Amino acid sequence: MKVRRGDSTQVEKLKYDTGFQNNAFNQYASDLISVHRILPITSDEECKRTTQMICPISVVISLPMRPGLYCGEQCLV
Repeated sequence: MKVRRGDSTQVEKLKYDTGFQNNAFNQYASDLISVHRILPITSDEECKRTTQMICPISVVISLPMRPGLYCGEQCLV
């Protein structure tokens, strides 16, 4: 999808500019794209034919310590 600011109405330009100002990306174009769309499969053909076992992974999310944060019965202040 291509959205050109110059081809837009005044209301669309305001939405376009506000989206960039608030979020540093083209929120106006993003809002026009349906969340109920089918995304194409862009995997390499070699990857689609892979039959080997893929190792599981773990994701660790680190959160900053904040005053008053509790874990069980211990305060993590």
